Parts: sequence; C-alpha cells; structure tokens
Amino acid sequence: MIQEKEESVLSEYLAWREFNISQMSKNMMIELRGKSLITQNGDKVILGIEQDGNNFKIYFEEGGYAIVTELNNLPISERI
Repeated sequence: MIQEKEESVLSEYLAWREFNISQMSKNMMIELRGKSLITQNGDKVILGIEQDGNNFKIYFEEGGYAIVTELNNLPISERI
C-alpha cells in the first residue's frame, strides 16, 4: 500500500514538473519576441519561436531562422 502511494506521488510530481517546464518554455518564447539576438551576422530581431523536437527554431524579422538547443543564456541585446 505504501509503495503504491509513493509511486502515485512520484508520477504526480513528474507530471507536474513536465507541465511546469513546458509552461516556462512557452513563457520564454513569448518573452523573447521582439528582442534582438546577437548573431555572427549582427543583431537580428526575433519574430517568433517554435519548438522543433528537442530544438527551437528562432525566426527573424529580416527573414531566416536559427536553430538552438535551449533558450536560456541566449546573447540578447536591448532593442533601440
């Protein structure tokens, strides 16, 4: 009985954690829209972001896109 409860609590926690990670990712995608990403080809304004499997595609106002593995620690500059 105790082991069943522990498994239930663990599976509930894992589902909650997965949901929160998903929500944080969505919030980050919204937050980055309109910001300027520093690239090797100069600053590019972020038009939108979509998740593509384990990667993210960042689309730019100027056209084109970049593929990144995570949204944390991107080189963002303030848009003037």
